[in-house]
Amino acid sequence: MGAHLLPLSRAISRLERRIGVRLFDRTSRCVSLTAAGQAFLDASQNVLAAADSAVRTAQRAARSRRLVVAARPGHGSGLLAAVLPRYDLSKDALPVESLFTRQQAAAVRDGTADAGLMCSTEDLTGMRTAEGPEVAAVPVTDVPASLLVLGWMPAIPPPALAAFISQAKHVTASLAGHPNAS
Repeated sequence: MGAHLLPLSRAISRLERRIGVRLFDRTSRCVSLTAAGQAFLDASQNVLAAADSAVRTAQRAARSRRLVVAARPGHGSGLLAAVLPRYDLSKDALPVESLFTRQQAAAVRDGTADAGLMCSTEDLTGMRTAEGPEVAAVPVTDVPASLLVLGWMPAIPPPALAAFISQAKHVTASLAGHPNAS
């Protein structure tokens, strides 16, 4: 065994002694998980996923008094500039933090952003699944050349989300009525 693996081997041995089961079958040629090791691995992955979810939940709770909206630099920022003044006038509006990224869907999925303005051509796979936090998508315009989709996390306070969606629909509907608008 290489010297760089020695600390890992010792840590695994300590863990096996602590929990009282052998996690690996070791031979001079191979190392493989025991049935107990596989069960421990499966349970550990669930625990780590739950811990990650708890961190994201705490982060969202800490920013619960603001709305983080991911948008693509350029066109997305133009739409935000049009939506935000109207949204700010709503009685249910929260302060908005803009997150400019080319990975809006990923930012919404991982909880970095509460909502995202995305092109319908972006990979929206999983936006309506129950894996992890549920994410929903709603079209906010029917302009064929530039179909935008608003996706959000359910942790957004419903009144604030409803107000944002309403203003986004209003702005995009007015853009759709102008053939020169992009």
